[in-house]
Order: sequence, then structure tokens, then C-alpha cells
Amino acid sequence: MKIKALFICLCFASALLAQERSAAVEQRVSELTQQYQLNEEQVAELYVIQEREARNLNEIAVLQQSNYREFLQRRATIRRHSAGSLRRMLTTEQRRIQDQERTELRVANSEFIKQMQAEGKPKEEIELLLLERS
Repeated sequence: MKIKALFICLCFASALLAQERSAAVEQRVSELTQQYQLNEEQVAELYVIQEREARNLNEIAVLQQSNYREFLQRRATIRRHSAGSLRRMLTTEQRRIQDQERTELRVANSEFIKQMQAEGKPKEEIELLLLERS
């Protein structure tokens, strides 16, 4: 009897966590759909990409407390791979929008690096700060 009750509680907790993640995925899909004017087929593909990203980010969450730098590096990799998956499904016109955003991000990161160097920050600290921004 106790095992059944525990199993039911675990199932309920898992369902609640899935709903919370789904809300985050829903929000991100909505943002990207508006940003790139995605069609229905692209939105369906985007759900798969965003759910995979959320699942991967959830898997590395334990590193946030134990190895922060590793967590940031893996998070950046996951996001870079998701952006690549998104790019593969975009049309030429939509890719131009993504290219423009990537260019703006590179310029902003370059300016940030110059600012940190002017403040005398060491290279390792600048790298960590860049990872936190991604």
C-alpha cells in the first residue's frame, strides 16, 4: 500500500514538472514563432528542438552547484546546437534574420570583451563572464 502511494506521488510530481517545463517550452516556441514567422510545420519541428533543449538543460542542472564553469560550457553547447537545429529548418529569408541577430550578438560580445580588458580583467574571468551571458 505504501509503495502504491509513493508511486502515485512520484507520478504526480513528474507530471507537475513536465507541465512547468512545457510552459517554458511553450513560451520559447511562441517567441521564436513570432520572431521568424514560422509556419505550422516549422512550429512542430521547433517543439521537438525546444523540448530536447529543455531536457538537456535539465540533465546538466546538477553541475550548476558542483562545477559552475562546466555547467556554463555545456549550457552554451546545448544552446549552440539548438540554434543550429533551428537554422536547418529555416527558410532563406528567416536565416537572414538569424544571421543579423548572430552578427549583433558577436558585436556586443566583442565590445564586452574590450570593456573587460580595459578594466584589467584576466582572460579566464572574461571567458567565464561571456559564458554567463550566453
